[in-house]
Amino acid sequence: GIGADANFRIKTKNGGMLKYYGSYDQNKMAVRAENELGKQQINLNAHNTFHTLSYREKVGKYGLNFSTSIANNQNDLNFDLQQDQTTREFDVNEKGNYFNLKGIVDRKLGVKTIVRAGFELNNASESNNFNKKYRDLISSFFAESDWSLSNHFSAKLGLRTEHSSFLDKSNFAPRLALAYRISPNWTTSFAYGLFYQNPESKYLNSDAAMTFQKAENYIFQLQRNSE
Repeated sequence: GIGADANFRIKTKNGGMLKYYGSYDQNKMAVRAENELGKQQINLNAHNTFHTLSYREKVGKYGLNFSTSIANNQNDLNFDLQQDQTTREFDVNEKGNYFNLKGIVDRKLGVKTIVRAGFELNNASESNNFNKKYRDLISSFFAESDWSLSNHFSAKLGLRTEHSSFLDKSNFAPRLALAYRISPNWTTSFAYGLFYQNPESKYLNSDAAMTFQKAENYIFQLQRNSE
């Protein structure tokens, strides 16, 4: 196999940062085995490419964070089975292309409050030589705020909404977190949130009706600081 990667960082005049990282890998592998079914050989030829670029800057009272990434995967599998002087051979060729774009803007309101809002786009395209064709664009928008209401009590409120082009459905996910310092050594907290994700792509080509997978979390903690 062969592989290569590259990266750079550029600091802006206002203290911001532009960063890049990229990699490429190519691997070839063969496995041979012999059992009661006959002689078998599996050949794998894989190509993987990944690039990511991020930018962080502060403009006036606003903080800007943007990032994007691209990934391309290609796996070619060859199966060769020899049994009773008969050779059977078939291939499995898989391709996957993925794109992500994310942007966040934040601003401090006073000394103890921070507000953030942003968006995220995730595009996936997967196919193979067995008629699998999966394409999905997940568009997300979110907002959250951190509130320090006193020296003992803080809160975080948030909301996220997503739309899947493959499912042609949307969801709304509220988030809440509260923390209270009982004493210098003891802190209690409570968190609640709804979380959604698409079904795994291997299930999405079936005829069954699909929707988002959903998780509803409640977390209560009591912590003691021994220091």
